[in-house]
Amino acid sequence: MHIPQHVIPVEEDFSLDLSKYHGLNETIVIANPNAPTTLLQPVAAIEEVVRTNPDSIVIVDEAYIDFAGPNASCVPLTKKYDNVIVVQTFSKSHNLAGARVGFCVANPELIADMNRIKFSYSPYNVNSLSQAAAVAAMEDENYFRDTVGKICATRADTMTKLRERGFTGPDSATNFLFVTTSRMPCKQIFECLRQKGVLIRYFSAPRLSDYLRITIGTPEQMQRFFEELDLILGNTA
Repeated sequence: MHIPQHVIPVEEDFSLDLSKYHGLNETIVIANPNAPTTLLQPVAAIEEVVRTNPDSIVIVDEAYIDFAGPNASCVPLTKKYDNVIVVQTFSKSHNLAGARVGFCVANPELIADMNRIKFSYSPYNVNSLSQAAAVAAMEDENYFRDTVGKICATRADTMTKLRERGFTGPDSATNFLFVTTSRMPCKQIFECLRQKGVLIRYFSAPRLSDYLRITIGTPEQMQRFFEELDLILGNTA
């Protein structure tokens, strides 16, 4: 939308130094957990950003928050501060990526402002079928908890197996892993897996070019991933 932006780079270890956001007096957007680094900032640290920018909106994008464990969400801050908006999506933990539906939580005045202008910049709002699917997904708490639990368990198992194979990376707070290895260029691993029909993500940006993003699938899918990965790495031994 051609809005001027001020980008604050992450640190060398990909962490966020949230003190750099204190008192900016600008609209602030923080992805938490972050993508593709998988890293989570504590609520208290984000609260300091909100508190030190009382006249600016702080938007917290929590697309992956359900994989981050208990008490990780900044939603409670919306009851304490008038200048924070928390956005979430049904595309990840609720398995509704095809519906393209999400939601935001904020104080009533901010929500009213967004309702006033939404038709000005996006005439195509969430359709009624997607809304019905989202409500049903939110009401099915048992399925949601079961799905998230399985993904987190598979995530831990996958990271253990990757580290056994010489990969390194942070403990993930998302439904994917961010890893690197010295055994083989990550771009080559990505391309070899793609030739075998196994899709992971590779980013050519300078600071990310030695890393892979591996989404957590079913145990069967991760088994297939490791079968092909072992063949690729074995061929370079």
